[in-house]
Amino acid sequence: MEISWPKAAQILTVGITYLLASVFLISAISKMLAPDGFRVFLSGILPPFFLSYNTLSYLLIVLEITLGSMILSSRTRGVGLFAALVTLLGFTAVLLYASVVQVESSCGCFGILSDRSSIEVDIVRNLVLSLCCVFVIGNEDKRVMTK
Repeated sequence: MEISWPKAAQILTVGITYLLASVFLISAISKMLAPDGFRVFLSGILPPFFLSYNTLSYLLIVLEITLGSMILSSRTRGVGLFAALVTLLGFTAVLLYASVVQVESSCGCFGILSDRSSIEVDIVRNLVLSLCCVFVIGNEDKRVMTK
């Protein structure tokens, strides 16, 4: 059985969409389970007088849950994917800054799931996820136009 490219692209688009939503939701849940790693990372990149690491951590958890939910919803998927792309590029910029100032700890981006990863691995992961967002956004537009 042969699958045509448009059908394969549609299947791939759906799979990557679910992957992206899962990444944001898993990241938020793992930060809720083990928030200390991310807070330690924040304390390494933010000025010492910045006192609300907890607030920033909770806001990021809410943002990630919101993005994951928006990507899963057909009504908000386009906006959610664009916001996810902007967020991932923002996270990448923060990681690049952390790499330059040589922060010693892992970013804690995935809570207990990322305690051992290096900042360089986190940067590459975010860039790959950003490319996934671009792929899905491009194919979502084509799918909408062909209906």
